[in-house]
Parts: sequence; C-alpha cells; structure tokens
Amino acid sequence: DAGSRPAAITLSPRGAKRSQALAADLAHAGVSVAASNQDVVSASDVVFLCVLPQQAEEVLSSLDFDDRRHVLVSCVSTSRAESLTAWARLPSTRVMRAMPLPAVSERRGA
Repeated sequence: DAGSRPAAITLSPRGAKRSQALAADLAHAGVSVAASNQDVVSASDVVFLCVLPQQAEEVLSSLDFDDRRHVLVSCVSTSRAESLTAWARLPSTRVMRAMPLPAVSERRGA
C-alpha cells in the first residue's frame, strides 16, 4: 500500500560510505543523504537513532527537535527512555525505544 510508505528517507552523513551506497541502491525509493544530522531532523517527522550507546547523548544534545512534530525512535540498546527524553529535549510521549534483535533476523538463537 503506497499510503504506508514514507515520502522520503533521509540518511545521516555520519557513515558517509555506507550512507552513499544505500542512497545509490535505493534512490528509486526516495532515499538520500543529508548534509548534516540536523538536516536529517529538519527533513523528517520520525527520526531513528542508530548509534553506539556512548554516542547517543552527544548526537541528541546537538540536535534541535520540534516537540509537536518529531517522534524519536531509539535503537540504542542500553539508553534509558528518561535519558533519551532529556538529551533530545522531547516529551516522553514523543520518544520510543526499539530493540533490534540481529539473532532473530538471522533466524538464530532461542
């Protein structure tokens, strides 16, 4: 259903080589690389945070979120919701945590 697809996906320039490769492979799906992390936030309604745990505070504290527009979905395994909320300066209702499970996606574990 086209109604459930995002109009665009904007990637961070942090991992430039990987971001550029993804954007090239998925350009037909509206994937592009922003010039900065703030540009990612400015272009997005939903922002996924996928960094190492020790990077989360620095990354979020440097960004300006709109608490009426933005939803933050954190894939950072060890960060607490309270910390993410404080660092992003967003209400707790606008911050969510998602736990990636690589073993499940690879059909391993249990």
